[in-house]
Amino acid sequence: MNKRAPLTSLISRSLNRAYTTVAPIFIFSMLFFISSDCAIATEMATPSVGILARATLKSATGNIDIIKIQHDDGIYLEATATPGKKFWTSDNLGSEDKNFIIGGASATLAIRDIDGDGRDEIVTAAFYGPDASGLYVYRFMDMKTGFVPIANYSDTGDSEMNFFVSDIRQESGEDMVINNDGTVRIMGKIYSDNGNTPPMPGYYYYKLKDARYRLFKTEKIPGN
Repeated sequence: MNKRAPLTSLISRSLNRAYTTVAPIFIFSMLFFISSDCAIATEMATPSVGILARATLKSATGNIDIIKIQHDDGIYLEATATPGKKFWTSDNLGSEDKNFIIGGASATLAIRDIDGDGRDEIVTAAFYGPDASGLYVYRFMDMKTGFVPIANYSDTGDSEMNFFVSDIRQESGEDMVINNDGTVRIMGKIYSDNGNTPPMPGYYYYKLKDARYRLFKTEKIPGN
């Protein structure tokens, strides 16, 4: 006749079976959770880098590859000379890519001889908020210096900036236009001298003089 095992012994055996069955599942689940969590953290920590546009500038020293690239902290231009040596990076241009008009066509990056000196310049744009976008024109100096922005001035010459600013955003790029003759038209708010009337949308016109842009005319947009 078989003897019945004591109740305490049966409970102990049941607990041991449960532990040997559940423990591996629990440990596996914890490892999966930790592994998944680490993968997510690694993915979130990886900088989001993407090339927005690419062009080639021909210089006396050879071809220069220009890329417009998006990093986590903003948009930059990078210049690389053959055979793949990066020698220049621009300042942060803004947070979002932006269209502009050059020669009647929309672009986000262009290589063009703007000042008529026989050497190409870089033209690009970016939105930096909250309502403003910047249009940048860079002139190549040499392999050591890289590129420098062509400055623009007010009509009185007392205000200098390294890029044009439009505070009326147009997705088409019509807020920032470079014409075939090199003049620049920027859409923006025109403020009254006394400050008693609200700003009106209008155009600011710039032309090159002594290797820099100067404001020579403003006009309100008809119908506003």
